[in-house]
Amino acid sequence: MIRRLAPDSRKIELGKSPGAELAKLTTQLLNAMGQDLAAIHVASKIGAKALRADLRKRPPGWLGMAAKTMSDLVESDYRAWKK
Repeated sequence: MIRRLAPDSRKIELGKSPGAELAKLTTQLLNAMGQDLAAIHVASKIGAKALRADLRKRPPGWLGMAAKTMSDLVESDYRAWKK
């Protein structure tokens, strides 16, 4: 499940069983989210330049790794809160 950080947002169910279709959808969704976020930053020339410089420094797959790390942390926090 992925949830936007807004009070009027609905959750997006990605399913429970892993598979190629889910992996493809997840990749497409992450790419779309990244493009949406980038659009905010490129609204100014300074933002676009800074964004390009930052992205050049990052290794391939960094976004997926960061998303997995955050997912694990959120699940861990939830388990601790639920106790």
